[in-house]
Amino acid sequence: MTETHHPVRAATRAVFRSGAGVVVASSAINLLMLNGSIYMMQVYDRVLVARSTATLLTVSALMLGLFAVQGGLDALRQRLMARIAAAFAEDLRTPAHAAAMRLATSGATRAAAQPEQDVERVRAVLASGGPTALIDLPFAPLFLALIFALHPLLGAVALGGALVLFALPLVSGRLARRSVETVGRTALRRAVEADAQRRNAETAHAMGFVSRLRDRSLAAAETAATAELAAADVTGDFTATARVVRMALQSVLLGVGAWLVVQDAVSSGAILASSVLVGRALAPIDLAIAHWRGLTEGRAALKRLGETLTAAPATDRTRLPAPVARLAVEGLAVTPPGATRPVVRGIDFALDAGEVLAIVGPSGAGKSSIARALVGLWAPAAGAVRLDGARLDQWQAEELGRHIGWVPQAVGFFDASIAENIARLDPAAPSEAVIAAARAAGVHELILRTEAGYDTPIGDAHGPFSAGQRQRLALARALYGEPFLLVLDEANSNLDAQGEAALKRAIADAKARGAIVVLVTHRSSLITAADRLLVIEDGTMKAFGRRDEIVRALDTSARPAPRAA
Repeated sequence: MTETHHPVRAATRAVFRSGAGVVVASSAINLLMLNGSIYMMQVYDRVLVARSTATLLTVSALMLGLFAVQGGLDALRQRLMARIAAAFAEDLRTPAHAAAMRLATSGATRAAAQPEQDVERVRAVLASGGPTALIDLPFAPLFLALIFALHPLLGAVALGGALVLFALPLVSGRLARRSVETVGRTALRRAVEADAQRRNAETAHAMGFVSRLRDRSLAAAETAATAELAAADVTGDFTATARVVRMALQSVLLGVGAWLVVQDAVSSGAILASSVLVGRALAPIDLAIAHWRGLTEGRAALKRLGETLTAAPATDRTRLPAPVARLAVEGLAVTPPGATRPVVRGIDFALDAGEVLAIVGPSGAGKSSIARALVGLWAPAAGAVRLDGARLDQWQAEELGRHIGWVPQAVGFFDASIAENIARLDPAAPSEAVIAAARAAGVHELILRTEAGYDTPIGDAHGPFSAGQRQRLALARALYGEPFLLVLDEANSNLDAQGEAALKRAIADAKARGAIVVLVTHRSSLITAADRLLVIEDGTMKAFGRRDEIVRALDTSARPAPRAA
């Protein structure tokens, strides 16, 4: 990913380009802020002196008209910022979702939720009043300069107060930074923990440890509440201080102005004008203090999002032709996400179109790790997996997925209909292809017996299906589109005799059309469907070859040696 095409930098540049209109509107608004001060000076120094009703009506009408223009520009500015924020989120939602999915498949479950949350956090900050307060800050010196123009002493008092107020958010931000970061991390952990508890509620109830889950939730909530209170205390203290300083400053200016009037140094209108001007000069500082925590969180979210998209970049690949001939595994070593040592190493084999491979071995030998590497879920720590000579990472992920059918050990579905799940959520999926996949998996009649047929909702939270039936539905999803490579990880672990017979028919049909099928299994009954056998022990290949030859060799090695006469 180049500096130019980094999605966060591109979206940020778009915000600055679109923000030019906001800056123009802000400039006009800040100039119109002088309207009230000028009106007061005209009333006190001209209308009251001349006692002219006509002059009062004229300046009052002009003042109201300018306030109306100011209100319209302010509303326009808020609309522009809302649309800029929406455009920013729209530009980054796709890469953020892609990064989240890559993080989830790499085992970083907690971090996977962060990118999309960061996008929404920055969007909310952009749509708030914080950015406009920052845009208004550079105009504060203009108002201070006008106060200096009224009298240097008034300007000096106003400048001192402005410097104090300007320092407050910097100090509060530094003091509250650690608490804000803790709140963000804790919120993410709580969301992940809550999701895990919902998914495993039945297990917790059945085995009697719901109270322990409650204790974990309460402990996480207490940690979050403590950090939240610490951040709120710091922000609240400095906000209150800023409010008091601002009110005191305006009162001090009135007192100083009155003294200057007594000394005939300024006119009486200058007293109120200076008070209004200092209020306008301090307003963006006051607003920035109020939004400082949100601005700090938004900045942290933007930085975190940039780092995430840099570490897990989206890549564009040249579209390759559909694989039709060969699967080759060359010196494959696999290290699970988060681990430091490979659990599988030195795996070498090749399969031609129409061949079926069964991977067997004891639990924990590394069979599922190989299966995940074959479908591109886990990147090889060494070696390569190739389809028709191309490494899996040379394919665009979406394109590669169309050529792969995958049934994992833990079957999951999305909150959609049976048809949508089988079709891999493709809104343009032909009904004929969905039904063909269901027939190939032997679940067409099963689906028709449900209340709504193919439109029956199914997901992790609901669905009238047993574990074995869900495996068969997952097989239908894997068979959708007739993929070239079919990888089944313990796809028969919950099947009865009828389901296993349907699985064998599906394997035979896939083999007949020239697909490559890889089975991870513990059941000897499914080994009969394989042409070749790969035996794994302790993460290494113990044997690979034709099924009958490997079975005979294993039988011979397992047979006890004859006793000597």
